[in-house]
Amino acid sequence: AETIKIAAILDLEFFDWLYERRNHLTDVSDHALYSEMICRACALKSGIVAADEREAGCRALLNYGHTFGHALEIAGDFSISHGEAVACGMTAAAAFAEAHGDLAHGEVVRQTELLTAAGLPTVSPRQFGAERLLELMGRDKKNSGGGINIVVPVGLGKGVVLRHADRAGLVEALEAINA
Repeated sequence: AETIKIAAILDLEFFDWLYERRNHLTDVSDHALYSEMICRACALKSGIVAADEREAGCRALLNYGHTFGHALEIAGDFSISHGEAVACGMTAAAAFAEAHGDLAHGEVVRQTELLTAAGLPTVSPRQFGAERLLELMGRDKKNSGGGINIVVPVGLGKGVVLRHADRAGLVEALEAINA
């Protein structure tokens, strides 16, 4: 989930590389694939962390999928793993971005296919009400001014922090993972 998240918000070329190899992502015996994948993801993440050690700017992009994901983790009393929750959160954020015209449907499909190929869920393994999840999202430490902040892709390989995401859009996005 971490590797796909980083590619989806930071590097289209890396996302495409992962997508081309999606049928091999669960083959842990492929040491060359895993070595390349981990090195590329670590280089991207360390570049962001070094550029923004205090999370005052671009480092916030690393929270892609996390606002939704943390709500799922808490609602499920941590019975949903962090990686699974973030994968579902990425799905919700992509649905939000698509509904707002920031992400093409084909890009949503590609991200979903990649997450699924990696053995990650794209819908919550447990169902929770949208109001409960919104309440939990509202408690996220990354929010500001009473609004819910989320990271959304604006095309694969590029993410932005959306401040004060609209409530109706958040509910729709939550419905996408609460199928």
